[in-house]
Amino acid sequence: MFHDISYLLMGVLNDSWRLLPLLLLALLVQSSWYKKILWKQKVSYWIKKYLDPNTYYPVRNVVLPTEYGNLVFDYIIVSVYGVFVIETIYLPGMISGGENDSAWKRRVNGKETELKNLSKVIGKHARLLAKLLRLPKDKVNPILICLGECEFGSQMSDYIVQDDHFVRYILSCEKLPLTVNDVQNILGIINSNQLPVLFKKLSSKKRKAGNGDPENIQRTSEHT
Repeated sequence: MFHDISYLLMGVLNDSWRLLPLLLLALLVQSSWYKKILWKQKVSYWIKKYLDPNTYYPVRNVVLPTEYGNLVFDYIIVSVYGVFVIETIYLPGMISGGENDSAWKRRVNGKETELKNLSKVIGKHARLLAKLLRLPKDKVNPILICLGECEFGSQMSDYIVQDDHFVRYILSCEKLPLTVNDVQNILGIINSNQLPVLFKKLSSKKRKAGNGDPENIQRTSEHT
């Protein structure tokens, strides 16, 4: 009898070990970390699919020195139609807020939290890049892409978009504020000022610590 129970338990344990990799994979796929990476890969795919590579020149994961320290840009797209500064954020829930509000609100599963004003965050990044590139502010366009299960609970600025809608915004800019020579000069400035991988890692740590990074925009106050 005891031998039979032991044999049964050993069989259950063996089956459990076989199922463990599948369980870990299921947990990974459902994690916000994995979803964030997946959605950011989709942004790269959309850029390649919908934007003409002979007109739009994307530079990904750029770290540039500014007067406020090193700043990480998810994407900088340079074209004769202007420079586009793109920040991506995976932020599930209902997002509400206006361009001039001091704070925005996010509601997830019935809980409401305050966020930094995302419009001001991306706007500051665009102004800093314009200064570095020695361009007028109106030639550098900010774009914030809210990825994943994100909904807008209020009217947002045109440059705050969901998923692949950023492509439509970029293609809607039909004026030609820059020349082909301007584009080459801007790409040269970015390449000559871009910091090496070590600085990217250090800058990422600063961003995770809440140094003006849109990924760290949630405030501590919470209401039920």
